Amino acid sequence: MLRAGAAPLHLEGSRFPAGIAGASVNGDEIAVTYRGMGGGGVGAAACRASAGGVLSAECDASGGGKVAGSTICIPRRERVIIGVDDTDTPWAGATWTLVHNIAKAVADDASIYLSHTIVQLFPVPFRTKNCVACAVEFASTDPDGLGGR
Repeated sequence: MLRAGAAPLHLEGSRFPAGIAGASVNGDEIAVTYRGMGGGGVGAAACRASAGGVLSAECDASGGGKVAGSTICIPRRERVIIGVDDTDTPWAGATWTLVHNIAKAVADDASIYLSHTIVQLFPVPFRTKNCVACAVEFASTDPDGLGGR
């Protein structure tokens, strides 16, 4: 998690060669600025600019012991959590795996599947087997579209 704003980085050789120097929200885009020193730190900052999902990037000229960096723009996404009550019977079950498979199937460039959590519920031995619920988490630029799938 980031907060909008800038942070002074006290870069230091192999101890702290790179980091996030700032973040800002501009409408539907988020700009994240990385700074690094020397080859490794600058490389780490520049490599982020060529990552998937990056809308645009600006990179400083780099090389030989200089501090340089890059600013990338990525889409602003909303956190979407979908919960499913697992009502397994003792004879058929594994709803949690079905929830995972459905989450993977509906994920796309607009809705990235982040996590799957199993929550242990109070057991009712004569009604259910595993007594769990599931929650799947997405980062989405289209939460309404995700919910409609």
